[in-house]
Amino acid sequence: MKRLEVIKSSFTSIGGRSLLAAGLSGAVAFGAQAQGQPGKGKPRGTIQDAEIEIVKDRVNTLPEASRNFEKIRLDPPPRPTRQVTYTYPDFRLPATRLNPSVQVLTVAQEELEPLTGNYLKLGLGNYGTVYGRAHLHSTRNDQYSYGLDVRHQSSATGPVDGKNSGVSQTSATATGEYYKGTTALGAALDIARDTYHFYGYDRTRLPDAPDADAIKQTFTRFGVRAYARNRAPDAQLQYEVGLGFKHFSDSYNVTESNFLLDGKAGYALSETSRLTLDAQGSLISDKQPAVFGGLSATWCAPATSCRPRPPMS
Repeated sequence: MKRLEVIKSSFTSIGGRSLLAAGLSGAVAFGAQAQGQPGKGKPRGTIQDAEIEIVKDRVNTLPEASRNFEKIRLDPPPRPTRQVTYTYPDFRLPATRLNPSVQVLTVAQEELEPLTGNYLKLGLGNYGTVYGRAHLHSTRNDQYSYGLDVRHQSSATGPVDGKNSGVSQTSATATGEYYKGTTALGAALDIARDTYHFYGYDRTRLPDAPDADAIKQTFTRFGVRAYARNRAPDAQLQYEVGLGFKHFSDSYNVTESNFLLDGKAGYALSETSRLTLDAQGSLISDKQPAVFGGLSATWCAPATSCRPRPPMS
């Protein structure tokens, strides 16, 4: 038996793979080639036994290489500087070839609603009834405004004993304001006269119907007031102060007077909150007879309190 001995003094390992396989393949190929050659006294085509011994006494280990993961930055190429020259040719068209048609659009101004200042109403009815109402007011004005309201309704007779159930109501109100900046100075006058008859008597207990003047009651009202107010709705401070007088009297020497003083102020703290102060004062004096002669009774009429009723004869 022939012995083939291969001594390898160094061994290199790259990336965990060994070079042993390459050396072994070369030795086997060499042995096969040696056996394949013809020799003397040996039959051809015979493979002789051989022993291969590989001795490895040193291993070369390469260190782990370090890798750089940073990207390579390349500076951008410098921008070339160049000077650009512009030309501005003047193109002019002949004016005879232009025929522009321009239409100007205008917004129509919103018109205010018409404001009528006068109103008149008249009417007639049964029982000799006359009805009339008139409103005389100024139109829209930035400096002043005034108005007069008159109302009258009367019935000469009524369903009970003719004139004994007649009634009359008359009133008139005059107002006026003068505007100066955001302040308005105004005054108001109120006059009223109402006449009624006490026709609720029992005809079975009276021989004749009473006289119309004996059961007549007339109420007279008078009032006047002067005031000043702020007429700017968007102002932070809103105010109004006024001074007035009212007087009331009837046919039986009953009188009542009232001096009025009122004031109101409002201050806007924010868009949703407001501080308001309202004050009113009155000085009232009245006069009425203590005792009526004859029959004592009570009666009540509109807009008054119950008073002693006069005697009926």
